[in-house]
Amino acid sequence: MLQKKQLEILMVDGRPEDTDIIEKMFQAEYTITKANSGIDSLKIMEKTTPDVILLDINLNDISGHEICRIIKQRQDTRAIPLIIISGINDREEKIRAFNNGADDFVLKPVDEFILKSRIETLLKVKRLQEQIRQERDLALKYIDTAGSIMIILDRHMNIKLANQKTAKVLGYEGSVLVGKNWIDSFVPAEEKIKVKKQFKRLIEDERGIPEYLENHIINRKGEKRLIRWRQTVLRNDEGEVGEIVVAGEDVTAQKETEEQLKKAHEELKTIDQVKKEFIANTSHELRTPMISLKGFSDLLNKERLGELGPEQKKAMESISRNSIFLHRLIESLFYANDTTRKNIRYSFSSLDINKFLKEILQDISIQIREKRITTDTCFDDKNYEISGSYNYLRRVFLHLLDNAIRFCPADSTISIKTLKRCENIDIYIEYVPELPDTIEDNKSPLESVDRAGIRMCQEIIETHKGGMKITETESLTQIFVKLPTLQN
Repeated sequence: MLQKKQLEILMVDGRPEDTDIIEKMFQAEYTITKANSGIDSLKIMEKTTPDVILLDINLNDISGHEICRIIKQRQDTRAIPLIIISGINDREEKIRAFNNGADDFVLKPVDEFILKSRIETLLKVKRLQEQIRQERDLALKYIDTAGSIMIILDRHMNIKLANQKTAKVLGYEGSVLVGKNWIDSFVPAEEKIKVKKQFKRLIEDERGIPEYLENHIINRKGEKRLIRWRQTVLRNDEGEVGEIVVAGEDVTAQKETEEQLKKAHEELKTIDQVKKEFIANTSHELRTPMISLKGFSDLLNKERLGELGPEQKKAMESISRNSIFLHRLIESLFYANDTTRKNIRYSFSSLDINKFLKEILQDISIQIREKRITTDTCFDDKNYEISGSYNYLRRVFLHLLDNAIRFCPADSTISIKTLKRCENIDIYIEYVPELPDTIEDNKSPLESVDRAGIRMCQEIIETHKGGMKITETESLTQIFVKLPTLQN
């Protein structure tokens, strides 16, 4: 086990008999080093650093007062406790000793108890000072290695400490910054009044001060940097301001990026608005001729304007079918545009779902007949009433049945069934899909091919507080729609 090193006392006295007396007092507890002159004491301290210095005023070469002043001026020895020992009981001598930096003054002949007490007290003070110094150095190390700007100001806004980050941002050495007035030296002229008011409110402990404040600073190159600050006032027990701790982040680049993003966002909003207006105008311009096209194609197909030959009839059915399909695409475009512009207006009324579906099947009878599809319906005679928007629900079921006709093979069957369950009405649309190797261009499943249309149907159904689900396998495609019944 290592033994604890004894503390060292350096005794500087031109009278050997006096040093012998003191040596006998302390040799059991301390290592004693003796110097007979001031020059000798300085030479000894070049080789070793004693823990305590006992210094007589009357030396043979240099005055003890001068030696005291030299020791207390040197950086490496100023913290060593130094006690003047003198046989001169003079007030002026004591004042002079303390003015030169002495830590205590003891009269000869030395009282052992008094001297020991003074030495122990000074050593305790030294240990506490060393502990404080270490803690301060550690705190300063943390402050210096912090990624933020850290500044300590006095109540007059003078810099007492600035860490390395602060020095880097400002472009100065840290030692150059100490003593400069923060506002006068580094805040732009147009912001000085604002910053002074902020600090005044902070010092006066006003309420409502934001947690973070922003202002510009000017660095050595004359560049402006935008800093976001957080400030804390340190007060003594009487509530008086001691220091102001300021921590900051350079947000110049962040703000520039935010401004660029904001500008890009505004440009995108403008482009999006132009796009929406284009869609709206195009939709309206398409709708007007489509009404005439659909109306006249129906009249021709039904031979209201004259009889048609077999080939003419076939061609006219194709025109009528495709005009209906095109009309529904335009209606879907309307819906998408209304959704983005938030212009959708639902008008709810009582609907008999069975009667409603029969009307829709009648409307698409041309497509069904053209592809030789059989519809297997299971509607009972009960009155299945719901509260819904006729126009929007019509879009949904026309779209879903159009898809069924499109994706099932010719000479197949589409099954449509309604079933009442408690407070809901379930609608099932089922068909066997065309096999992938016979589908033109090897098309993907329904939800992949018609993602936008399916999404439109889901949104309308959800607005009616219902739900929709599509299940697809190689042997069966099932579309399930649930709608709440009309509550009395």
